[in-house]
Amino acid sequence: MAIFAGDCLQCMTCSSASPDSCSTTRIENCPVGRVCASQYKILKTNTVIFQDYKRYCASQSECTLTGSFTYYSTSEKIATTCCFSDLCIPARPKVPSVNSEPNGLICPMCALPGD
Repeated sequence: MAIFAGDCLQCMTCSSASPDSCSTTRIENCPVGRVCASQYKILKTNTVIFQDYKRYCASQSECTLTGSFTYYSTSEKIATTCCFSDLCIPARPKVPSVNSEPNGLICPMCALPGD
């Protein structure tokens, strides 16, 4: 089966510390089946906050990726939005507030000797 360029979306991609500073973009030809996505992550460790924003080609399963987790003094929030046409710009993702209520899930982890 032949794959034609028309089967793929073109997305404007970028990466920055926040949605407001993602001004340098490039056009990327996405693989077949991928869509244009925006993803925003905020990681807070003690008093240090790291932000990551990107627009990229994503699988459709990533389009509903939204959530948060907390582990001791570290929390992370993430949200993803998508759009489905050439050179579209997905809506700005809105990260959820951190929910510190235990949910009963246990995450596997590795500890270094002496920790």
